[in-house]
Amino acid sequence: MPRTTADDILNREWHIITCEYPPDIGGVSDYTFQIAKSLSERGVRAVVWAPGNGPASATGEAITVNRCFGRFRPHDLWAINRLWNSLNGPKRILLQWGPTGYGLKSSNLPFCLWLAWRVVRGDKLVVTFHEAFFSLSEPRLRRRAAALVQRAMTILLLNAATEVFISTSCFAESMRAYCFRKTNIKTLPIPANVLPCANPEAIAGIRQSMASNGEPIVGHFGLYSPNVEVLLIPSLLKLLQNNPRIRVLLIGEGSTYYRQKLLSYNSELSPRIGATGACSLDEASTHISACDAMFQPYLDGITTRRGTTMAALAHGKYLVSTRGPNTEDIWKTTPAVYLLSSREPARIAEELDNLLLSHDRTAHLGREGVKFYEENFALARTIDGLLASVSR
Repeated sequence: MPRTTADDILNREWHIITCEYPPDIGGVSDYTFQIAKSLSERGVRAVVWAPGNGPASATGEAITVNRCFGRFRPHDLWAINRLWNSLNGPKRILLQWGPTGYGLKSSNLPFCLWLAWRVVRGDKLVVTFHEAFFSLSEPRLRRRAAALVQRAMTILLLNAATEVFISTSCFAESMRAYCFRKTNIKTLPIPANVLPCANPEAIAGIRQSMASNGEPIVGHFGLYSPNVEVLLIPSLLKLLQNNPRIRVLLIGEGSTYYRQKLLSYNSELSPRIGATGACSLDEASTHISACDAMFQPYLDGITTRRGTTMAALAHGKYLVSTRGPNTEDIWKTTPAVYLLSSREPARIAEELDNLLLSHDRTAHLGREGVKFYEENFALARTIDGLLASVSR
């Protein structure tokens, strides 16, 4: 009988540490669930460690979810350390990292020190950076102090990890500046957090209720974010005022807030603006599918870390977004995405209106978006990248 080695143990079981997991709502939650499920389908046992004080709960033969990390405070780490020491063999840790998600006012240095100590003890650490760190030019002193601590945390994680994945290449230069050893840093785009769910009757019902005469529907999907609101609200308001045929469908937890914001400027727009509120993944998919185009603007520009943007592409919807300082080159070379250069709401509304003139054109470019997504961002490519890190 072949002898089981430490590498065998590491490769067949991954311990995924995350700051949120379903039913928690958020991009990291959706991403972690997808990773755990896909790893299990590839024959890897996924052990998810999430905040909370509950017992382990099996969700499938190859997935176990442990909500017992507390709030990632020192006494929580002490308890987890004793538990992990009781488990046999070294562990491969896959950390879903964003400094704002792990408590202690986004400055949880003890948690990063604990992870470095686990590496010293023989565990292997792989880190996915969803966020990097606050800017040192933050206006508030507390945030600037947190920015310094977050850089110390980044140094610990980068230099303890065997593999580092970043969700967008715009993080690469800043990451390498804090990496003092030969650590492999690779861009691994975030896949769609909502995949198409075929329900033609429900889709037709949404279109009938909102656009019974074939009016074009512009959709937006996402949580509330000031970074999005500053472009989204004035642009949609101008678009609705300019063209009485346009309908707007807001999808996701932030949608009711956005709808009320639009109506606070003009309550007569109420029949033309829909909002789902917080909804299931299947409901989100159905509403995205009912749209003719998706408008996903960002002040820093579209990047490969935007799961909601990926959802629009995966659903075959023509995607309209914004060009910005963090926009990667890949977005500038595909016809499947229209990049707005202007930040002026009137200009954005005019361009959106022109894009919606031809349904056939938007439908064709939406199909191009599906191909673009599958070739570059699909979940299978994420899992391939993670498993390739093991083989290296």
